[in-house]
Amino acid sequence: MINLVTVCVASRNPVKIRGTERAFRKILGVDVEVIPIEVSTSVRQPISIDQVIKCAIERAERAREAHTCDFAVGVEAGIWIVEVRGYGQIPINTHVAAVLTKDDTLSLGIGPSFPIPEDMYSMITTHHKELSKVVEEVLGVRDIGRDIGLVGILSGGKVKREDLVYYAVAMALLGITSRYY
Repeated sequence: MINLVTVCVASRNPVKIRGTERAFRKILGVDVEVIPIEVSTSVRQPISIDQVIKCAIERAERAREAHTCDFAVGVEAGIWIVEVRGYGQIPINTHVAAVLTKDDTLSLGIGPSFPIPEDMYSMITTHHKELSKVVEEVLGVRDIGRDIGLVGILSGGKVKREDLVYYAVAMALLGITSRYY
């Protein structure tokens, strides 16, 4: 059994680092050395599930290109629209994790998702702003993505962004670790 794995996390965001490390420790049952790597993606604020997935994969690939690790992880948050007959469009915030192995196996996981306030979604799409900037303008909270996240504010601190990252990465690890794949 492997006792230590190296994980390149495609971000310097402490929330993404902690959530990823927790998932690897829990799912693999090993010690983890996290190597944070700052990368950029082709989309600043993903606003479709396809864009969120694309950016998560880009992050993982760029982290793997930058450093040799046992695993490369990209976590991307974004918004997608759920069209519900009789209720209209509901903007949903979600986290997607892409995990790449040394042998080029890719697995994806999606964490718990939640609706975002319509006025915030409108500001994002109308003014082409990132969610963190909208939260700063509307709620006066800076760098929310590096702390409890919008989910933390909406839930009164009962659910934190790190939890969403943890579950997205944990779900992605199932595709690599479960004998059923």
